[in-house]
Amino acid sequence: VLELFSELEKYGVKLHIAGGQYGECFKIEELPPNVIYHGYLSNEKADELMMLSDVLVNIGNTISNQMPSKILNYISVGKPILNFYKIDNCPTIEYMKKYPISLNIKEEAELKYNVVEKVYNFCRKNTDNIVPFDEVENIFENRFKFMQEIQRMGAKAVINGNTMIIKGVKNLYPNSLSSGFLSFLLIIFLLFPS
Repeated sequence: VLELFSELEKYGVKLHIAGGQYGECFKIEELPPNVIYHGYLSNEKADELMMLSDVLVNIGNTISNQMPSKILNYISVGKPILNFYKIDNCPTIEYMKKYPISLNIKEEAELKYNVVEKVYNFCRKNTDNIVPFDEVENIFENRFKFMQEIQRMGAKAVINGNTMIIKGVKNLYPNSLSSGFLSFLLIIFLLFPS
């Protein structure tokens, strides 16, 4: 992914990365000049950066029964999404097939020129596109499938029509969750030149 964005530098594309524990993914000193690492950000700052971004970037897991939870945040925002996946049965692929402005890219050992062009053209074409929330909420028929997980954490959740109403509690208990619900949070945003 970093090699791809290094190639996109000539088009003025900048990749902003926010999140912790970068050491397993990349070395800061080896980042291309157009890749900006912000480190850990508060939820408010991360949301602000996400809203300023033109295209959102998701990197799938290498385990087929785990899906990065940030993909659901990305979908709810309605912005274009670049989804990079490593395994053919990555759960993010099916979500992105239903989402109207997304591009699935398989991470390969070698970066191919057509991938650079495909990503650039997708970003250029979709920079100003937004999927309205009322359209997003009806795309995914299984959007409430984690209600039981939320309830297991201790929150009160009920479904009312097309809406899940969640009442927070003072303490949540994540140790009672199934492994498919937990994932490492690395938020990646893409700013595309106008």
